[in-house]
Amino acid sequence: MSASLIILIPFVLLGLVTALCFVGCGLPVTGLPDDLGPYQNTITKHPNLIALWPLNDTRDPNAPPQTALAVGPPLTAFNGTYVGGFMLTQAGIVPGDVLPGSAIPTPCASFTGGRVQVPFHAELNPDATFTVEAWVKPNWGAGPPMAQNAVVVSANADPKINAGYGLIATPDNFWEANLGLGLSDPSAFLVTKFDKQIVTNVASYLALTFDGSMLTLFVGPVGGVVTSTSMPLPVNSKYQPELQATATQLFIAMGSPDAGANPFNGSIQDVAFYSPALNSADVQLHFALGSKPPG
Repeated sequence: MSASLIILIPFVLLGLVTALCFVGCGLPVTGLPDDLGPYQNTITKHPNLIALWPLNDTRDPNAPPQTALAVGPPLTAFNGTYVGGFMLTQAGIVPGDVLPGSAIPTPCASFTGGRVQVPFHAELNPDATFTVEAWVKPNWGAGPPMAQNAVVVSANADPKINAGYGLIATPDNFWEANLGLGLSDPSAFLVTKFDKQIVTNVASYLALTFDGSMLTLFVGPVGGVVTSTSMPLPVNSKYQPELQATATQLFIAMGSPDAGANPFNGSIQDVAFYSPALNSADVQLHFALGSKPPG
């Protein structure tokens, strides 16, 4: 065997391995989907964004289980998995998002007992300030849901843990934000509850924000204005984020890994997580951009 052929062999093998990996190794892929709407593109440019789940995924029959793609900073992977009852490519609920070059709303996901579950990531459970944001359209009828409907939850309510956060609809039909206090406070979770009942079949903007001392819930129905309710941390209490050793996953449209636990009935779109937290000007801007068609 000639010396020149010996030299070439490693490069040929490297090329074969690389080609095979691109076919079947599942290498991480970063970048923005082609069908992000104007509002979603604005969100991806915010410097505090950790992850955005547009929930405009299409079903791939060749790749079960269905992946809920996340958009975030390079070299991060916060993809989730759709489980249970859900429908994809449903009519979008964020007026500020349309498909590129058209007036067609960017689609979203609708849930009927299903959920998206995202594996534990420390970045989604920081011991720092943060914001959880989502657009929702509940469809449980004119009356109260008679059970919690969880929008986004990353929490462990074990009495020995009491950690994490949640954004939910209460059984008596109010939006509510929760913040775990660990064992530092006998109340276990700090709660702030919006003072106006949920109007069903109407899309709304929701944001849970923790600035280090105050838990604030922002609510803005499409066609209306965004307003807020707040609750300060009790004296000598502190927020307890979920930790790797005791963590559950982050859930969208359900509050627990147990089947049927507090499922959200309706549409959800553009779930985003930021740290540090958004300020009130950011919240107002995002609501304004999302609640009306571009142009």
